[in-house]
Amino acid sequence: MDVALLDPRDEDDRRLLIAAEHPRFWKAIEDGTPEIEVGGETVNAELHLAVHQVVAARILEDTPPEFWQTAQRLSRSGYRRHDVLHMLGSVVSNELYQALTEQPAISDDDIRTALRRLPGDNPPRRTTTHPGRHGRR
Repeated sequence: MDVALLDPRDEDDRRLLIAAEHPRFWKAIEDGTPEIEVGGETVNAELHLAVHQVVAARILEDTPPEFWQTAQRLSRSGYRRHDVLHMLGSVVSNELYQALTEQPAISDDDIRTALRRLPGDNPPRRTTTHPGRHGRR
């Protein structure tokens, strides 16, 4: 598939673009084993890709605008694009957890506060990677 032909504004195309960046996760889902080990941790591939989709949608829809502003700030600070998406995903994950555990909904102000607190514990990677090596995802 030529991902250059896909439109990130189209939800179905966006899902394919995200899947293309996560071939191991996509394969696990297709194989019917969505839980895989990554870096010594068990990761639910479907949930991981879904969180990426929510982050992408929020950035594209500009809701709240702080999502895109935070992505830009973290990128300027030297964080890799994929790491930025994961950091934004941590905010989305907290929202989902609250909703699934029937806790009070997180307000927009809570989201803005969580975004301001990023980057969290992930230091920027300032070294270049070797061709063919992608680092942690």
